Amino acid sequence: MIGAEKLRDALVALEDRVAQGAALDQDDAATLQQIWRATREELHRHAQDH
Repeated sequence: MIGAEKLRDALVALEDRVAQGAALDQDDAATLQQIWRATREELHRHAQDH
């Protein structure tokens, strides 16, 4: 699991690339998959706590 700060940094980097007109590549897709997986795990954990 990657930490929240790393998730935020990865999202900001992707957002910057897209804002500059860059097309997303396979590395970006893998990063998005990691972010989604970590987010899903966190949401699941949060739901179990409540």
